[in-house]
This record gives sequence, C-alpha cells and structure tokens, in this order.
Amino acid sequence: MNLPKRLHPALGRLRPYLRKTNGFKNWASRSWTVSPAEQTEVAAAIFDPADIERITGVTADDTITEQIRRTQACTAHHSATVAYELRDVVIANGHVFTHKVYYRLGDQPAPLIARSDIPHLTDGVLATTPYGIRYFGHWMGDDLPLHLAARDLGRPLSVLSEPTARQQELLKLLGFGTDAIQDAYVDRLVIVDDSGQNSYKRERLARLRALATPYARAKPALGVMLLRGQAGANRNLGNETEIADVARDRGLIVLDPARTGAEEILRACTGARIVLGVEGSQLTNGMLWMDTKGALVALQPPERFCMVLKDWCDAMGTRFAFVVGHQTSPREFRIDPDALRRLLDRLQG
Repeated sequence: MNLPKRLHPALGRLRPYLRKTNGFKNWASRSWTVSPAEQTEVAAAIFDPADIERITGVTADDTITEQIRRTQACTAHHSATVAYELRDVVIANGHVFTHKVYYRLGDQPAPLIARSDIPHLTDGVLATTPYGIRYFGHWMGDDLPLHLAARDLGRPLSVLSEPTARQQELLKLLGFGTDAIQDAYVDRLVIVDDSGQNSYKRERLARLRALATPYARAKPALGVMLLRGQAGANRNLGNETEIADVARDRGLIVLDPARTGAEEILRACTGARIVLGVEGSQLTNGMLWMDTKGALVALQPPERFCMVLKDWCDAMGTRFAFVVGHQTSPREFRIDPDALRRLLDRLQG
C-alpha cells in the first residue's frame, strides 16, 4: 500500500482539529435506504408502580425521567436502516479511515499511519458496531442482526478479531462465517446505520431465532434464571442465592452463563416462557431465543436503572418486566423475594 493511503489514519484524525467533519455519513460516496423509518405502538413494561419510587440513578448518558418514560406504552419512532458506501478505505488496528473519515470502533489505540503489508480487499460490509465490540449484550442484540444485514448486502467484515470463547461457540452454532480483520485496505466498504428497531431489524431477529430452532428441547423449559455473579459495577445481587431458590420453586432452570456452554444455554432458553436475571448483558443469552409470547424479567439495581433491553423485547414482541431492588452498599443491591413472587404471579397467571 502506498504512502498516501497509509496516511489515511493521520488525515482522518486531523480533521476535527481543522474544524472539519470526519464522520462517515458526511463523506460517503453514496448512500441508500435499506429499510424506511416507521412507527409502532409498544406496550408498557410490567412492574409494580411502587418500584419507580426506589430508582435513584441511571447510566451516565441518560436521565431518570427519560428511563421512566420508556417504561410506558407509547408510539415508538424507529429510524431507517441506511447503508453508506466509502471508497479507498483503510482499516487500521480495528478502526475505519479514509483521508476524510475516522470511525472509531474499539478500545485499541488508533494509529497515525497504517502498516504497509496489510491485505487488500475489493469490497466488504462492516458487521461490527462500536458498542458491540465492547459489550456482549450489544454484540448479541446489535452485531448479530447486523451480520445478517451485511450478508444480505455483500461480504461481512468484522473487526472483532479476537472473539471470546463464548462468541466463537455461538458463531459456530449459528453458522456465521465472518471475515475478522484488524488491518486491511478495502476498495469499497459499506457501513450500515442499523440503530432503528424497524421491520427489517425485527425480521432479522426472527431469522436469528430460527437459527436456534435445531437446539430447542422437545418440551421447552418453563423458564430460565441466568445468574450474573459478581460481574459489572453496581450490579451485584447480594441475595442471588435466595432469588435463585425462588426461581427454582417456580419451576425455572438456574444457569450460570460463565460456567455453561453456548449450546446448553441455547437448549435451555429456546422457547422458554420466562427469562430472569439481573439487568445486563448476560440476559441477552436468553432474550433472543425465548418464546416471544413470554416475558423477560430484569432485576434492576436502583442506582443503575436501565431500559435498553426493552427496546429489543419490543422489537421481538416479547413482554418486558422488572423489579427494582434495594441498594445495600455502593456495589450491591437486594431484591425482595416476595416482590419477585408477586411479579411472577402476574406473568404466569
């Protein structure tokens, strides 16, 4: 690769300092709508109104008012799925550059100059998102359906070059074959803005669910509780053992995703009517595969109330329910077992 192309990372990164834009949407050679924007009516979450009073905080980039608003039934606006074509693209250390573009994807440092000995590809469709490369839940809910969109449009390319063992196992089970690269020169790269939960996203979520069908049990489990353990700041469930006993008493299977293979999780969760656990990425292990007429139950820490999982549930037509816990320390909260029993009574009644 010649020197001018190797300098794409430096040029793309420099533009903001010159008060010029470097977003890929601004400099696409062309763009087109894959699926139009639309509106749908979404159902309210299922919860005890008293739980709202215990919410004390949300994620850093949101507000309590906005998260509470998302618990209610409303008309949801879903953005279009749009494809953007870039020419003469350098992928360097997992980031996308042209001489006018810098699209940061992962946490690896962005170089100033690209290596000279990188592969040359004629075309590709990016199958990685900035959140999906960082967070397992977004990889499940965003990057897996994006892979199907990339496959519809051309040759899927991922910059997740070192997937975890769980990700590798799941990709194999689903029959996904994505070229994983960290560095390449690409004549034509398509980046898909797939953030909207529109009908095309819903159709692809259904396709993902169909891929799990071969692993379904002859008789689906009534429900599954997916343990979180000590992972994640401010989301340690102090009485997780007690809550797991409540789940078992209701006929739910209790699994620890950190100690359970992807195939066993698929078998347990495919067609399950209830998937229960602390709000977080581990719930997506069951959310994508459960019965769409069932309910995802999120155990919410009061200092980190989050409704992002409801967006995916709304897209699939799955009910979303939650219980807000009681904070017992800066890193730990507890769930009232009776409050959970009452919620399960509503869902299973």
